Amino acid sequence: MVLIPPPYVPPNQNKKKNSPRRTLQGRHNTTRARSGMSEMLRGSLGTAQGTSTLKIVLIYSILGMILHWLLPIVIQNVRPDMPEEDAQYYGILGAIIITVFFLVVSLLKGLIQRHRAQSEKSKTQDANTKLLGPKT
Repeated sequence: MVLIPPPYVPPNQNKKKNSPRRTLQGRHNTTRARSGMSEMLRGSLGTAQGTSTLKIVLIYSILGMILHWLLPIVIQNVRPDMPEEDAQYYGILGAIIITVFFLVVSLLKGLIQRHRAQSEKSKTQDANTKLLGPKT
């Protein structure tokens, strides 16, 4: 009987879990998952709704930065006796509240408009189906 020695396996490498083939497959799976996620993001921003939402968020973030810069100055001019730190605090708080309020109102307005457009579209389709009859 001839004994054949087992193939050399590095000490930190397990045969089943960390085989070179398995790690290569794992790398392919992670790259596929990443590319799938980017396709999902690209697809959602590729729509008119995604682009519109992105524009709204960017516009209101710029508005928030401008308010963050202006409101402490305005508060300091209106109430000169207020310490500068308090004016800064209330200015930042006001900028956040104003920006979030306008952002939420704008996004809700867009959502309501899209819902109305979809319901009007479905009503028009129902009326056309009744006029033309079912397709055969």
